[in-house]
Amino acid sequence: MAKTRRRWGRWVVVAFAAVLAVACVGFAAFASNPYRADETALDAAADQGAYASDAVEVQRVDGMLAFVPENASVGLAFYPGGLVEAEAYAPLLQELASRGVLCVLCPMPLNLAVLNSNAADGAMRAFPQVEAWYVGGHSLGGAMAANYAADHADAVAGLVMLAAYPAADLSDAAFPAITVRGTEDDVLNRQAYLDSRERWPQDTREAVLEGGNHSQFGSYGHQKGDGEATITPGQQWEDTADVVASWMGVPDAEGRQDLSAVGG
Repeated sequence: MAKTRRRWGRWVVVAFAAVLAVACVGFAAFASNPYRADETALDAAADQGAYASDAVEVQRVDGMLAFVPENASVGLAFYPGGLVEAEAYAPLLQELASRGVLCVLCPMPLNLAVLNSNAADGAMRAFPQVEAWYVGGHSLGGAMAANYAADHADAVAGLVMLAAYPAADLSDAAFPAITVRGTEDDVLNRQAYLDSRERWPQDTREAVLEGGNHSQFGSYGHQKGDGEATITPGQQWEDTADVVASWMGVPDAEGRQDLSAVGG
């Protein structure tokens, strides 16, 4: 009887190990096929082509990609969306940097921000001259940035969520937040987004981009299940940069500060 129990015990261990191995192989295959940064994004990341600029210097620092305008005192540590190559957000961050915000793009292990939610620490160490640090991100990256803000409230000036919402309860947070989404976004879980409002910081601004979708916050093609945008990717990047920079109090080259100019 004891021998039978031991035999069954071994079979249980073997079966569990087999299931675990299959799960690991499946996850590795899943994570090894991210949405790739397209040519436009790679140009922006390399500071070349249409994105060659004297106003913004692109730097590689400790594995991160930084977009550095001259004399910037405001910074944003940015977390990419889940299973999206970090460089896909280079065009958006180029636009934001051109408005005076030092932006640090934080690549993630296996392109999943959940595996390094404290990545903003590295950005802050790399640019100690920045006086006010915001954290933010797109989709899963925005949710993980919200977790970082919840755990480091004294270190952040505010939270930027693009097509994202917090899992953490930030309703008592002293810092402000902005959430930006597109009207054609079919990836964002709209009901979960609406239900999350009770967890937003009291001082939260919501901006809605008419014609924008989920995929076009980055530059990686059309994401499965997303709606069709009625504005160009470039327009969505510009509109997003306008509302975020204005909310931060950093005027763009035209000095626009009116958030009502985009969305509602």
